[in-house]
Amino acid sequence: MFEPISFIRSVTIEEIYNNLYKYYRVNPDELDLPASIFRNPMTLIPCHEVANWYQNIEVVSGDADFMFNLSKYVHFDRLGSLGQWFLSAKDLALTFRRFNYGMSCVQSGAYFYGVQNGKILKWTYNTDSFSGRARFHDSVRVLLLMIGLLRKYLGDDFCPLKVCLPYRSEQRKRYEAFFGCEVEWNSPRTELWLNITTVTNQHYVEYQPDNQAGMNFGYLDNYINMPQPNDHIKVIYELINYSCHFGTPSLNKVSAMIGLSPQQFQRRLTSLGFNFTNITGYVLCNIAAQLLQHETDIEQIAKQLGYQHKSSFVRTFKKYRGLTPSEYIKSLQ
Repeated sequence: MFEPISFIRSVTIEEIYNNLYKYYRVNPDELDLPASIFRNPMTLIPCHEVANWYQNIEVVSGDADFMFNLSKYVHFDRLGSLGQWFLSAKDLALTFRRFNYGMSCVQSGAYFYGVQNGKILKWTYNTDSFSGRARFHDSVRVLLLMIGLLRKYLGDDFCPLKVCLPYRSEQRKRYEAFFGCEVEWNSPRTELWLNITTVTNQHYVEYQPDNQAGMNFGYLDNYINMPQPNDHIKVIYELINYSCHFGTPSLNKVSAMIGLSPQQFQRRLTSLGFNFTNITGYVLCNIAAQLLQHETDIEQIAKQLGYQHKSSFVRTFKKYRGLTPSEYIKSLQ
């Protein structure tokens, strides 16, 4: 139907967004991602939108190593309950496994895995969702997460045997000093090498994981809504959801994100038994239903979803839900 589209959650880049002005005097609102995206840390952003954002930051800030220079804002404490879960095991090998599997909850279309080669474990991150300079910035982001995880268990002085990054930096010495090892540049994959005994031994620093961390059902809902890149219907659903941050979802906006003309997109929706108006109404009413569980200002919700008139929102909601927003609120009580 169309090329695979991957997503990443806003929580993964939220602190980069929040500190752009502090470090570079760059107003984040002048870049491609509106502030409303970051009101909910679980917002799904198409990876190609984040890739464009990375490249724009590099141009506007004039810093080709901005991700590395903002490294103190890239760590597990920023990932909320999921980050707590990653770090709740006393066994580093189990934490590795949790990271490699669990990251699929915050980023689709990416591969996190370890390969043993003799006495060396090569941890690898690979994705086709980013290319060019954006691939470099994203690789640095993920590598910072992994080195942070290792140093949480093994101490701040821990250094891997080697790290591999795509592309190159003019500040190679700084990267080598930070990781404490050789850095291989222009690598086809992002890798971190360490001795296999580093993972299997149990002699960690005095780190006490929080085994009592909990997650409510609403939070769980937010983690399982990640569509696979080839699941076209769910991808379209999330693209429409995402486009709400730019105003009322439009056929032109969503088709452009997919890489099709409006006519091509409409024809492909028709072949699946949909049309853009119906699927957009369905998506907006689902978003509204979530908002109405916490907010009773119907006019404000209508405005947030891009409706110019409250009455239009009420009619659409009743069409898809069989209840007016007011009746829906009463049904929840």
